[in-house]
Amino acid sequence: MLPFVENRRRIGGETVAVLPPKPGLFCYLEARLFIDLRERQVKYFPLGEHARLDLVVDAFNLLNRTNITQINPWFGAGAQALPTFRRPIEAAIARQLQFSLDFEF
Repeated sequence: MLPFVENRRRIGGETVAVLPPKPGLFCYLEARLFIDLRERQVKYFPLGEHARLDLVVDAFNLLNRTNITQINPWFGAGAQALPTFRRPIEAAIARQLQFSLDFEF
């Protein structure tokens, strides 16, 4: 939270804090909270005395939440803001599952 922010708005589900735009100065912006639930499950099967086979499942962003990583900070050249000002321009990866089979000896 920025204590000196004069304007705070919610735009498209995003909490955005902005200082009055000044020529040559970036505006201060905040995005909503980043939430990423990850899970890893491993099942191993013994093969002999020292070896084993691991079946692994990794899940990233299990809730499949859109996590904004970048917001457009450019106000524009004139007194009128660009239509893309304070809009999300980049997000983290969507839900991802990875499977692997590991042989350990």
